[in-house]
Amino acid sequence: MIGMHRFEKLYCSRWNIGFIEQPVAEIMTGAETEFDVKWVKHRLTDRFFADPFILSVEGGVIKVLVEEYFYNTKKGIITLLEVDAATYELRRRKVVLEQPYHQSFPYIHRDGDRIYVLPEASASGCLYRYEYDAESEELVNRQLVVEEPMLDSTFVELDGKWWLLCTKRGEYSNRGLFVFESERFEGPYTPINGNSPVIVDWDNARPAGYIERIDGKVYRSTQVCTRSYGEYMKIFEVEAIDESGVNQKFVKEIHPKMSKYSESFHTLNGYGNITVVDGVNKSFRPFFKLWTGLEYKLKRK
Repeated sequence: MIGMHRFEKLYCSRWNIGFIEQPVAEIMTGAETEFDVKWVKHRLTDRFFADPFILSVEGGVIKVLVEEYFYNTKKGIITLLEVDAATYELRRRKVVLEQPYHQSFPYIHRDGDRIYVLPEASASGCLYRYEYDAESEELVNRQLVVEEPMLDSTFVELDGKWWLLCTKRGEYSNRGLFVFESERFEGPYTPINGNSPVIVDWDNARPAGYIERIDGKVYRSTQVCTRSYGEYMKIFEVEAIDESGVNQKFVKEIHPKMSKYSESFHTLNGYGNITVVDGVNKSFRPFFKLWTGLEYKLKRK
């Protein structure tokens, strides 16, 4: 866009979630690199939805946990969205977790009938694990996992150990991959490589979603942040994770087909035969940015 960099503060980034009607295995390993996304339809203009993880698909309804970000508070909360599986219209939203600090990326871990959620909460300086209570539709029983300002934490069990991959708030937020190990998913987790990043790179460090097992191989998606945050995604085959770091092999890039929200593309998570993603629309809205900025300052007084 002409003038985008010069007047960046006057542009509004409006993220939205969408669905690709394919299993994530096909997206990660197939030849296709551009995908048709069915973006969720809603009329809310004071917030956006991003970082989606599918909770369930049944009865014609897709339930998704997302970051819900309000422009006037500059803070994300974790929200449950119910989306019509046929029309992709937003039917209902329910706040499942709000804290004084920003939260996003509500990573879902399933253990039998139990569902655990580990949202990104780097502003708190900690990573916490919650249990999802289906009756109240809330995240409960908070447990400290790691006292580190982690971003977009993802997990995988390999060779009898659990591995936690993330970036961290600060200079390595978009370019430094950190790895922690544990004997159990619950922890405790200890850092490898002296708590230094095992990968420093703008396009293959920051996680973009689940680490997937497909036909006996392990794949992870990453956010490309070379020019800006979350431009698009890359897929890597993870050949090994050990105390020395992560050995991964590039597979391909993935992009959304041209659409309203195709200016960035940074989350990829599958569930059954459907995959959820997010994308952004950036528009020049100086008066909206000035108004929400004023609201934010008044709320902080």
